[in-house]
Amino acid sequence: MTVLRIAAPLAVALLLASPAAAEGDAARGKAKAEQCFGCHGETGNSTMPNIPSLAQQPAAYTFFQLFLFREKLRNVPTMTPFVEGRSDQDLEDFAAYFAGQKLEPDPEPRDDVRFQRGAELSQRLRCASCHGAGYVGQAQMARLAGQREDYTLMALEQYQKNERTGIDTNMTAVIYGLPAADLAALAHYMAQQK
Repeated sequence: MTVLRIAAPLAVALLLASPAAAEGDAARGKAKAEQCFGCHGETGNSTMPNIPSLAQQPAAYTFFQLFLFREKLRNVPTMTPFVEGRSDQDLEDFAAYFAGQKLEPDPEPRDDVRFQRGAELSQRLRCASCHGAGYVGQAQMARLAGQREDYTLMALEQYQKNERTGIDTNMTAVIYGLPAADLAALAHYMAQQK
């Protein structure tokens, strides 16, 4: 496991430095992404519990996640068949398509107590330092604003239990020891962001 934690960032760095890390083509991405629509929605707006919306995610973020799935550095068995045998260009095209779609969040009604607690936590934990002003994501960091609340909560719980691995272990450290109610407040706050 330690070897993977060292090798994964190196592999991604080499990939980014190589000519293979080309720009994606959104039109090609849409044609290739039809298999994604059943869960993530044709416009990248998921209506399925615990399935993320991909609309307006930074292209680099989506590319990295697909790359990690393909290279088996992030274990999500339901994604494996969709990325096996895909080229880097395919992954770039998927990412470009979903990055260009408009996020249309449908959050649950705002709970002022949870919202305020989430706002306090996001400031204390400095969530914007990685996820960008307004939590809209940047580079390989996910957009949290408007993401499905159930998905964000599930992801936070997985990070906290060290069940969501990849190339970056910072999230596990950031939320270490937070009670379940605080994780729920963070997820609620992020879902309410425009």
